[in-house]
Amino acid sequence: MMIAVPVATVATVFVCPPLIVDLKIDKVRLGQIPMLTRTLEAFRDDYGRLPTEQEGLSALLRPPGNESDPYFRKGALPIDPWGGSYVYPPAEDGRHFSLYSPGRNGIDEHGGGDDVVNWDKTYTCEEYGVGCRWRCETAQMSALVALGLWVVACGASTLILGVNWLRREAYPCTRITRALQRTALRAAAEPPGRWADRERRGVRSPCVFQHAN
Repeated sequence: MMIAVPVATVATVFVCPPLIVDLKIDKVRLGQIPMLTRTLEAFRDDYGRLPTEQEGLSALLRPPGNESDPYFRKGALPIDPWGGSYVYPPAEDGRHFSLYSPGRNGIDEHGGGDDVVNWDKTYTCEEYGVGCRWRCETAQMSALVALGLWVVACGASTLILGVNWLRREAYPCTRITRALQRTALRAAAEPPGRWADRERRGVRSPCVFQHAN
């Protein structure tokens, strides 16, 4: 049992490796969208406004009056991992905007469907593998919990054994003293002469010698 738990845990990790889901959505919502958002905010700080709907994101490549100093040095706007262009509808106040990718299906659903957006949105397991509860992951978690309990149990057992060993080292004569007590009880039932002969022969406890010294 003590060996079975760690062996089962290792087997679960290797036989049932973590599933690699579609991480492209993280490249969009954690990488490209925040980067484009910062660039648009820098444009707003420089010009006091956002690019108009007509200018679109292309204004970041050809800033008004400063076409030779684009915000993207490579001369091209980033595209999403599925080959689609980012959609940028500015708000009417000229200070706020929406930004999203058409997503896996490449269809502009105005932020709905599988579009990946710059606001809070819940994505499904079927679309992007987000929030899925895989059987393998559940098995691995259970194995790790079992391994943790096994480590705690082994530690407790080791501690108990260590305490018992220290007690034996600290009180080496305890067992001998108990044995002598049993011997004394037997001697009480023997004739006095026999017990006296034993004492003359030097039958004494090691503990007696130790205390005598």
